[in-house]
Amino acid sequence: MPDTRLTAVIDRARARLRLRAVVWGLAAGTVAATAVNVTAMLVAVPAGSRLLVCGVVAIAVAAWVTRANGGATPLAAARCLEEAAAMDNLIVTAVELREQPRPVPSDIQDEIVRQAERRIASVDLP
Repeated sequence: MPDTRLTAVIDRARARLRLRAVVWGLAAGTVAATAVNVTAMLVAVPAGSRLLVCGVVAIAVAAWVTRANGGATPLAAARCLEEAAAMDNLIVTAVELREQPRPVPSDIQDEIVRQAERRIASVDLP
């Protein structure tokens, strides 16, 4: 599939999925560090040690959550777009045909892409 509007929208959706994974990671790291900090304060751990442990926990949890939620594949992006706007599975099918080629006549594949692009024009992804 050549560079098309569909490809551009999928790329923007993938970028948003990656950003969402990072934000979730940062939020989870912050929550974990706060829990560690409160617990350490309750058991009277010195401030320097407490901050060091909180920092390590925050980074580790943020990295783990970001990695666990970072599956921003073209197919995952297409599925998110399909969930956001009913598109009769055209976007997912078009991306699947590009990512996992199957023996589909080229005229049918072209028609699927054409209809997917027509539907994707209604999606607002700046």
